[in-house]
Formats: sequence, C-alpha cells, structure tokens
Amino acid sequence: NTEYRKQVAAVQALIHHRFEQHLRAGDQARAAGNPERAQTAYLKALALDPLRTEPLPRLRELDRERALAAQTARLAKLRGRQGEGSAGKRGAPPAQAAAGQQERDYLETGISLLQQGAYEESILELEKYLRSFPDDRDAQGHLAEARRKLSGTPAAADLPAPAVPRATTPPPAAPPAPVAPPSAPSAPTPRAPMGPAPADKALAQELYEKGLRVSRTDLDQAIRYWEESLARDPEHVQARLQLERALRMQRSLQEIPAQ
Repeated sequence: NTEYRKQVAAVQALIHHRFEQHLRAGDQARAAGNPERAQTAYLKALALDPLRTEPLPRLRELDRERALAAQTARLAKLRGRQGEGSAGKRGAPPAQAAAGQQERDYLETGISLLQQGAYEESILELEKYLRSFPDDRDAQGHLAEARRKLSGTPAAADLPAPAVPRATTPPPAAPPAPVAPPSAPSAPTPRAPMGPAPADKALAQELYEKGLRVSRTDLDQAIRYWEESLARDPEHVQARLQLERALRMQRSLQEIPAQ
C-alpha cells in the first residue's frame, strides 16, 4: 500500500529529526555544564531509536565525569581533615585532573574495587594508573592500603603500643608447677568455604558476558543476566557495576515523559 509506505517514511524521518534534536540538545547542555539536562536529552534520543548508539558513549562519559567529580570532592575533603597545608586549602587540582580518560578509568576502578574488597584487582588497576602518574600520593596511599589488606597486615595505627618495662623487684620464685600429661591432639577446626565454587564463578562470568552482548538492544534482559550472575557469584564486581548502571538507566527511561 503506497499510502502506508509514505506514512512509514514520514514517521521514520520524524524520528530521525527528533533524535538529532535531542542529541544536539544534550551536547549543548553538557557544554554549558548541566549534566542532568544532558543525560535527559540523551535518554530521550535513545528512547526514540534504541538501535542508534551515539548517545551511549556520551552517557558513559557523563557517568565517568560524575564519578571523577565525586572522587575529587572526597580527596579535597580528606586533605582538609588532614590539614596538609595551605596548598590543599586553595583547592589545587589533584594529579588525576591532568590524566587522560584511560588513566582516570584505572584510578576510579581501582578505588571502587578496593572499597568492595577485591584487593588483587584493585592493585592491578592502581598500578596501571601509577605508571603514568607515579607521584600521585593519594593513588599511592590507595595502593598501599590494598596491598596491606591483601596480605592481612594491620595498619600501624592498629598495632598496640609497646609496653614500657618498669624497674621492679623480682618476686620470689614460685615452686615448679606439676607437669600435666600430654593430651591427645585435637581435631583440626574445619574451615569455612571460601567464596563460590569454581563452576559457579565460571557460570557467573558467562552470564555477565551475555548481559554485555544484549545490553545495547535489550536492557531488561541484560539486567536479568547480571542479576543471575550475582546470584551465582556475589563477589563479581563488574556484574554489580553494570547492574547498577543499567538500573539507573532503566529508571531514567521510565521517568521520561511521553512524547
């Protein structure tokens, strides 16, 4: 039917036109320093045409910028508490402000993994960042903390103070205590299971990768895959991060008013 084909073409052209409008509006809002408005515009564009991927890297970049801003604020607050001097009070930019996007990803991922207890992965990410910025004291502190917690060594502040010996008169020697007969060796205490089984970890990784593959075309299915992955392996950090981002995007899409 020729008339229907014309109507389909008109709707497709309108979708394309509005998609471009929302994309430009998001870029303008981001340039003006309004990330919330930019995110809403990008999500509207994505809702109009989910198969076009232009908004996705922009949304990921907004997430990274927010995470970096939060990290910078935490570092500034920490410097203020520690009283590191007037340079910190003037708000000098941290070393990662000059870092590229890849280095910032290394730092943010390393800190996030450290907070979630994934110390080995945190060390790898922080070492990648410090290859480019070896003088960043904050990153060095995070790396030292990750290594300390991985080895189980207590911090210096947690160690008891050495006892000061007192000069006292030694008490009279007590009579020797009777020697008790040797007791039978006690049975070893069973250890608690250490995390999920290898089969569960492998299945969790497979479900995580399935979620990545379908996340651009079916966000709901990706969320289900990542939830199943975490059910198999609650310590899968990447699955947890992807699930949190997907749930935020799902809520944002639901809040977009109907066009």
